[in-house]
Amino acid sequence: MAKYYAERGNHTSSWTPPVGVISAELDRATGALANPLTPPDRRYTEYFVEGTEPDALKLDPWTVFKNGALVF
Repeated sequence: MAKYYAERGNHTSSWTPPVGVISAELDRATGALANPLTPPDRRYTEYFVEGTEPDALKLDPWTVFKNGALVF
């Protein structure tokens, strides 16, 4: 891996995950999803193939109907 990255040089543009990949910020200490109280130095971005993401990130369409209409 070191050789691969050394040959690439400094690449400053951000990476765009492909369709079907979900990103989330996690807490290094707990491994759980980061929340507003998680200090910046403990946060990191993790990527998941859709369907393997933590339950807290999954969208359950039935919850929308159960909780009523969305108001913007």
